[in-house]
Amino acid sequence: WLDSGGQDGRRAHFAGESLEGQDFTGLRLTQANFRGANLTRANFTKADVMQADFSDAVLAAASFQSTQAAGAVFKGVQARGMRITES
Repeated sequence: WLDSGGQDGRRAHFAGESLEGQDFTGLRLTQANFRGANLTRANFTKADVMQADFSDAVLAAASFQSTQAAGAVFKGVQARGMRITES
């Protein structure tokens, strides 16, 4: 989807999903929709989540170490214990 400019495939859509403990290490998730998702203890280490939407998601104890997160939206998230550093 990203490489084709939206012509092929579809945007990653995880809105409202329960993805507790999911490992997204190193994945390319640019513009993904995680609105309202439960991402407690999810691992986004070295992932590309640029321009992704995490609005109202639960990110308790989630890890965003060395993550590319420019332009990502974190409005209204529950983030107790979340670790984030951009690369």
